[in-house]
Amino acid sequence: LKCFLLSSRHNPTDVELLYLMLPACNIRTTIDLTFLKDFFQRDVCTNSSIEQRQKIIDYFVTQFYRAEGVSPDLKVQALQVLIYPIFEKCFSDLRAQQVPKTSADSQLLGSPPPLLGDSNAAAVSAQVPTTPLEEFVSNNVKRFALDVLDLRSETHLADETVNIEILKLATLLVHHQPQLLVDYRKDLIKFAWSFIKSEDMSSKHCAYVLVSRFIESYETPQKIVLQVFVALLRAHQLEVRVWVKEALDILTPILYRRLQDLTVDAANIPIWIKWTKKVITDEIHTNALVTHILQLIVRHANFYLPCLPHFVNHIVSQLQRLGTTNAPPETRKLAIDLVELIVNWELWRRRESDSPYGLQLDEKVRTAIINSSLELDPHLINTIYAFLIRFANTNADKAVRLVDKSLELLQTALRIWSRVPLKFPMDKLHSQVLKTILRTQPGTMIPHQIPQLSGLLFGYFESENFPQKTVVEIFTILTVEYPLSAESMPFYNKLNDLMDGHDKLRCYRYIGVLRSVAPSYPKIVDPYLTSISRLLQKVVKDLSPGPAPFGGPIMGSIPSASSMGPGYRPSPDDPGLDGRQAFRRGGDPYGQGGPGAAAYVLNMSQTISPSMAANFLTQPDVVSESIRLYLDLLNMRLHLLPADIKKVFLNCLKLLIEKSRDIYVLEHITKMLRSWIVDPDPSLSSSSSSLNLSSSSSSNTPSASATPSAGEGASTSTTTSGG
Repeated sequence: LKCFLLSSRHNPTDVELLYLMLPACNIRTTIDLTFLKDFFQRDVCTNSSIEQRQKIIDYFVTQFYRAEGVSPDLKVQALQVLIYPIFEKCFSDLRAQQVPKTSADSQLLGSPPPLLGDSNAAAVSAQVPTTPLEEFVSNNVKRFALDVLDLRSETHLADETVNIEILKLATLLVHHQPQLLVDYRKDLIKFAWSFIKSEDMSSKHCAYVLVSRFIESYETPQKIVLQVFVALLRAHQLEVRVWVKEALDILTPILYRRLQDLTVDAANIPIWIKWTKKVITDEIHTNALVTHILQLIVRHANFYLPCLPHFVNHIVSQLQRLGTTNAPPETRKLAIDLVELIVNWELWRRRESDSPYGLQLDEKVRTAIINSSLELDPHLINTIYAFLIRFANTNADKAVRLVDKSLELLQTALRIWSRVPLKFPMDKLHSQVLKTILRTQPGTMIPHQIPQLSGLLFGYFESENFPQKTVVEIFTILTVEYPLSAESMPFYNKLNDLMDGHDKLRCYRYIGVLRSVAPSYPKIVDPYLTSISRLLQKVVKDLSPGPAPFGGPIMGSIPSASSMGPGYRPSPDDPGLDGRQAFRRGGDPYGQGGPGAAAYVLNMSQTISPSMAANFLTQPDVVSESIRLYLDLLNMRLHLLPADIKKVFLNCLKLLIEKSRDIYVLEHITKMLRSWIVDPDPSLSSSSSSLNLSSSSSSNTPSASATPSAGEGASTSTTTSGG
């Protein structure tokens, strides 16, 4: 082969060598023969001269195509490797030489190229080539029409593979040079129709592509146009899908002009819309055919959008089938595209969107759509809601892009159809779906779904894979869109059950979420002050006095302050401090850790299963973090605390100062007391006067016993933390 290639490069006029190398293209071997195809593509078809191309075509027509000893496979290879690429290259070069012709009418919907018919056939045929390339194209297109396509013959080659390649070549010639074949129009349509009657499915539907190109280029009776279109609508077989798609993509954009005179009733519905609806209605139980037509509607949305209401019922009824988890990816994408089509129609009808899909219509059609009073039935709208929610729920971990698109469509649908309330069980919503719904319809969803919504949030907090980021966002939305009021208190009281103390893991996560939201929306803490104070009181009560430091060393590597001697301060380079640095990262108005604390707690508990929760929640570092979170939340609302809760809070501080030897808890208390001194709260004066921080009068449980002032507490805490 390489010898043949070298010989052909040195003697390009010997085209017979090219045909002798064709059998190698059919050989299945482990040897890489890419160099041979590159040679044919680059040296022969692209870089060759017009004279060399002419010799290749002459040899094919005179000595190769009609030769009896040449197998059909070699003829197919010659057409695919040599003839087809040569014509494509010539047509491309010819287009580059010509000035593109545009007109204002070409921008209208479905504007086809100028038709060639009896009125201008003589003028087109009289055109004389002016360049060698034009002469080459003109001579060889007509030559192939007579000698290879054999248009004026009653019989054609029997081998189906060769027939398919000949039909492809004819389609190429009609597409690029229809004016050269204007005298052979009748022969062309007879040639194509003879294959349409064939029993071979491949040849038949390949001929439909040729007929579609013919209709695009030449004047054709409207009955033939409609007959071909309806036949293609009914052709849904998998093995011919490629040709059917190509034929419909050629034919559909020109139907608006080709069949504009045919209407079926006073509503002025185009006949091709009527037939599309008829086929999909008659074959509604044939899933493959319905999918085939819906794909056509999506691909040519700009042509079906004016009459979309005629297909809405069929589209909505098929959404659930198309979007199931067992469906192929292309089918699931089709379902989302169909919903997008309906939403865009509604936006356009309400004049909220201009020119979807780049659509430009005649003035009559545009006016008819905008003035349409059609509104979707609420049942159909709820079906669309349910489909988008189920799709996002079931595909959250499989198709991220489609899920994002479905959530975006859900948000738009909830906005434009806000008059239709969402009717969907709230107990099985994915967190991202719930977030989208709450952002769009908070006033509608929350008041009427309090039991379901609270149960759903309970499920998030009890799940093994806790969606911490999304849950924080959900609580932020709830705080903004559904603030505390007499109407909303039942909902927040229901959420208060999350801190009932029976499920420690759930309570631990919920405290972390509250701490993340509270800096921006402090009022979110108000319904939970009693529960938080009770939890803090319980933790402080369980402190075990003795020489060992409370809670033990955090991260398992930091010794207690007492064991290291007076004045000990841990080094910032200590590797055991990594977890604590996450807690203390960030800041807030109180100077007590900030959002980093909540992030640390949530990260620690994110992937803890309920079976591991018992051991996890008794770890010293977890207990220490919990105490600081309780203190933070209560301190944020200190000026609003009732007297009894404030007394419990201050007594707990006293006991922590006395009994805890955790340097980080003590440091946290020191910062909090320092903030009171710098920016004192007048409400503390009455409560702090009853505190007695002396060690001799302490008790094991928080009580309302008389104590010294808060100033003494500050000095004592500073001394203790320093020790």
